[in-house]
Amino acid sequence: MINRRKLIKMGGLLILGSSATASLPLMSAWGGGRQQIGHHRGSISCDNGTVPLSDPANRLTGPADFGAADAVAVTRDSFEGPYFFCANPPGRAIASGKSGTPLTVAFRVIDTTSGLPVPGAVPGAVVDIWHCDARGVYSGYGADPDQPAATGHHLDPDNRQEFCRGALRTDGDGIAEFDTIWPGHYTGRAIHIHFKVHFGNRSWTTNQTLLPEDLNQRIVDTPSYTTGRATSRIPNAREAGWGLPTLTVRERDGRLIGSLNIGLKGA
Repeated sequence: MINRRKLIKMGGLLILGSSATASLPLMSAWGGGRQQIGHHRGSISCDNGTVPLSDPANRLTGPADFGAADAVAVTRDSFEGPYFFCANPPGRAIASGKSGTPLTVAFRVIDTTSGLPVPGAVPGAVVDIWHCDARGVYSGYGADPDQPAATGHHLDPDNRQEFCRGALRTDGDGIAEFDTIWPGHYTGRAIHIHFKVHFGNRSWTTNQTLLPEDLNQRIVDTPSYTTGRATSRIPNAREAGWGLPTLTVRERDGRLIGSLNIGLKGA
């Protein structure tokens, strides 16, 4: 059982910006449902009452798939970026018909308490995921991906789209699994996926993961991702000093499956 008061910083992350403070207006999800209810640890917290359980019966990964997966530790110093909002959870399929190379992303939330022979699964945590589409566009925002971002701080959404966003509760193995597409690129950043872990209605850690450079080259450096773009993809090496994890990706039955451990230390 995680003792929230004993969650500690286990790893570093370069702070590129910070989410805005309590002066932000509370946002309702488009069409009602999930709402922003405030801030905790400097990032947005959501009303998670409508977030469904990640269905273990349809899962493509198991605990064994995370043995060699990269890991990121909970940290209070996290970078939410400008494009998060409390989107309505659509279930495991979050691409909303967007074109791109299919990708399943599986997060496992674990308790890495010292002394445990095997890290323990943390069921019931809410995991948010958000990333840009194949053209570098974030749903909810009309920002041009070929131009520098206006800010690293939070921006309120300016349209009702919610593609490539989702939220699920971890199952009994601590796993939440999403079906999406391989993200594209936009100005100033290597290809990445954002994630956030909540306990109840409080955000506890917010971070992001890079994707393997060899697969970025194979997938994103192709016409479907690059035609008509005015900016080039930034390689992972440019962000090597940021301390970001890299999604561990394998191909299974013709589908790319990525996995990442999110480690919490409790008592």
